[in-house]
Amino acid sequence: MRFRGLTLLSVLGAAAAVAGPFAEVWPYQARRLGEGVIEYSYDLSSVRSANATDARATHGDEALAAFIKGLPRDVKVRLGPPSGWSVSGARGLESLPLAASFAATSDDGYASVDPLGRQPKSRMRAPFDPDQARVLPSADLVLWRVLRLIDGTLAAVALDSDALTSSLVSQARDRLRLRLKDLQGDAREGAVVLLARLTVAQSCLEPARVSAREPEVLAEATAQLEAFQTDPTITTPTGFGAWSPALTCAHRRAAVLGQAFFSSRAGWAAPLTWLALLDANPDLKARFETLRARRDLFEGVPATEPLTQWREKLSGQAGKTLDDLGPFIDGFGPRPPAPPPLLAPASTPFGRFFSGLEGAERLAAVDELWAAAQDKRLQFPSRADAPVEALRQAALGALAPDDGTASLQFDAAWRDRLDAAFSALQGSSHELKDSSWEAAAAEVERSDLVVKLKVPALLEVEPVPRAYDLAADALDRVATVLQREGLGALHPLQPDGPSLAETAYPEARRWEAIARGLARLASVEDLARPETPQTQAARRFLAAWRSDGALSRDVRLQEPGPVAFDGQRAHAVTLGVGRREMAVAFLDAPSAEVVGGAAGVQVDRAEQRYLVPVLVTTSLLAPASAPARGFKEVRALINEAGRLPSAAEGAVKDAAGR
Repeated sequence: MRFRGLTLLSVLGAAAAVAGPFAEVWPYQARRLGEGVIEYSYDLSSVRSANATDARATHGDEALAAFIKGLPRDVKVRLGPPSGWSVSGARGLESLPLAASFAATSDDGYASVDPLGRQPKSRMRAPFDPDQARVLPSADLVLWRVLRLIDGTLAAVALDSDALTSSLVSQARDRLRLRLKDLQGDAREGAVVLLARLTVAQSCLEPARVSAREPEVLAEATAQLEAFQTDPTITTPTGFGAWSPALTCAHRRAAVLGQAFFSSRAGWAAPLTWLALLDANPDLKARFETLRARRDLFEGVPATEPLTQWREKLSGQAGKTLDDLGPFIDGFGPRPPAPPPLLAPASTPFGRFFSGLEGAERLAAVDELWAAAQDKRLQFPSRADAPVEALRQAALGALAPDDGTASLQFDAAWRDRLDAAFSALQGSSHELKDSSWEAAAAEVERSDLVVKLKVPALLEVEPVPRAYDLAADALDRVATVLQREGLGALHPLQPDGPSLAETAYPEARRWEAIARGLARLASVEDLARPETPQTQAARRFLAAWRSDGALSRDVRLQEPGPVAFDGQRAHAVTLGVGRREMAVAFLDAPSAEVVGGAAGVQVDRAEQRYLVPVLVTTSLLAPASAPARGFKEVRALINEAGRLPSAAEGAVKDAAGR
């Protein structure tokens, strides 16, 4: 293996040369010995054939010959655990066509036009040479894989719950119809409003599916439908709710049932009628409680659920209250709140933040969310038994660098990259800024009779350990809740095709171990600790991540943003997977030992550059209720643009304007 000669050195103008080592040699192998110790191996045989002009001129032939003769042919260096890493952006996004999937990203060297005019040399490079490609699994890759599993599981649960909801709504409608002819006054008016609400829910907001035998129910249902169709939060789902027509229907049905009733006597009577119906039909009540429990476990517990408070207050007397509704309403004071929905929507950390945004900042909702995550303004759960969605969001929020961690420091360029990863994984877009990295410009005279053994910072995955650890918490919760609810045999869905072959419960457990192990491998503090089954699972994944079936799936899709403003909504389009460079250096010099000792060599702790696969996105504006463009159309536009980032961005934006 040849040694590397000039490392990141070039001439700018007429800069004076500085004295430097006879050679700089990068290791051909690195071996982990345990307890955080790494053994690097170097081949010095080719040093003898190095250009010795500078050293000969300075020291003479005899001294040079003695120096070369004293060099060993092979030498090893053992490096103790580092105290910390400094992570920075090197060269920016690679100017190559984007890959359609993580697994399809290239293993070749970084493709760029060197601003200093240097041309790449066609020679073998040492494996750890910074100019040799070293592809490192990124936070984008790991968290995309985890979120596909979690979101796919939540999507499968949503469809299963929607089937239960549809059955509950259908049977509730049938039983209400049988009772309607015997009701009068507030009880009848409440039943009409409730029947209309159930009818609209069952229709999934499709006018052709809104039907009722009773004219008054049909009229009320039509009025409710028209009101709901103007609300993009009801009509236009985000996240996995937009993956398929069935999931869109499930979103709309749940959203309709989650809307408060209109403030009128009939609106106040409707939820009381619902409670009376459940009390009179234990089978319906049991299914309703199952749906509510699933919401609490998977999605989140509502901030408030007035219907539950009503039930406790009424003690099973909802029917009697309908006979004398006035005092019940008066009990809420001169300004009673809107009558509660049948099943209140879940409350999540991100949802609470989005609901507080006002004005144009709603179109930049995810950028505002990232700023809040960095400033620690988001309230994430502190318990492992929190709802799945809250834990999932906490894992994403942990991409924000923790300035309280002295062992891991990120420069502004890499913080911006993490911002882009957060946005892409949250279904938004953040434009990547250009890197300010520049190659060193000093010229070196190879005159010192010493060989420097370059000891690079060795990473196995992009170092965001807290994000991986919280992802493992979310996966653990997914598995626990699936088992509790008897849903472990569901197959996680995918946005653009068949569900995963693996069933949800064992896959969640497998990935919990991988994510937990990755957190250990990414943590400076954990490097010296013994191996565990989790770190072994993580290393098995890292050794063969390209063979992971999910990572071979196409990442390209369009997603509506989380909130709308002024009749518009931001959409994000994932254009594909690109690569960019990450540079890693030691914060402080770890202990280093030349095994057996060797004359004429010195250890030089070096910066290492890695290529990390990153999601590349763009954004566009669309009408607030407009659905996302379909997968096939988005991917065709990107392919026609040659998958080049700027051309693909222009193609999808031009298509949106047509």
